Amino acid sequence: MNLYLIRHGECLGQSDPTHYSNPDSPLSVLGEQQAVLTAKHLSRANLSYVISSPLIRALATARPIADLFNIDWEIRCKRVLEKLALLPRDSQVAMISHGGFGNYFLHSVLGLSFKQPIWFELANGSISHIRFVPNPKDERPDWPLYPPVNVEV
Repeated sequence: MNLYLIRHGECLGQSDPTHYSNPDSPLSVLGEQQAVLTAKHLSRANLSYVISSPLIRALATARPIADLFNIDWEIRCKRVLEKLALLPRDSQVAMISHGGFGNYFLHSVLGLSFKQPIWFELANGSISHIRFVPNPKDERPDWPLYPPVNVEV
């Protein structure tokens, strides 16, 4: 499976002081442009699923991506990894979320401890490509410098 972890485009809560206290602000003009550019960048990814946080800024980023691939998209916030594991192995998935969620999702995917967190900087409109490797040993037999791994980022 290939997963593209995408941070939502810039929202008014980040760029307009009158919206700083709004936890669910819409995309700014720049954020809307970032959403369209993100969709264009993913145009060759042959996506089969789009998953989004339910907040306005994530949904507004997800819409042009889903529209490009004519996908009825889903909103999933809990147990994302378990749901992803149920999808076909050849799935191409775009998941739109927030910087904080993306950061801790990467911790979960990579098996990193939350006790000493590492911060993954996810800029607005950024894409992190995560590939879940179904048969790591089959893909890299006897590669001492590139050992078999379950996840590639």
